Amino acid sequence: MRLAALALDYDGTIAHGDRIDPSVRDAIGYARDAGVTVLLVTGRILSELRRVAGDLHFVDGVVAENGAVIHFPANDYTSVLAPAVPAGFHAELTRRDIRAQTGECLVDMDADHAAPFPT
Repeated sequence: MRLAALALDYDGTIAHGDRIDPSVRDAIGYARDAGVTVLLVTGRILSELRRVAGDLHFVDGVVAENGAVIHFPANDYTSVLAPAVPAGFHAELTRRDIRAQTGECLVDMDADHAAPFPT
């Protein structure tokens, strides 16, 4: 049996503390050289992933924002598969002093801003 594709999670799987160990990048390169399509699958917003991972050309494709955004680094093609975040939503979070980062379809915020769980 020949492996055709490999999907890797970013946080806590191939990256720790936002950083990918060089040996992991080498292993991904080895898999790609062997003809395996390597996908990076993450809940992160694509722009945030680029900020922490740098150049994404070390993989063949990225599935970001929990599956809502597909990106192909080789030709810089991105497809958005879900509805956009409503225009006023981020503004309302800001008004409420809730720090958030808005992607194409996902809003990322710290769990510290979540309502307390009723006991």
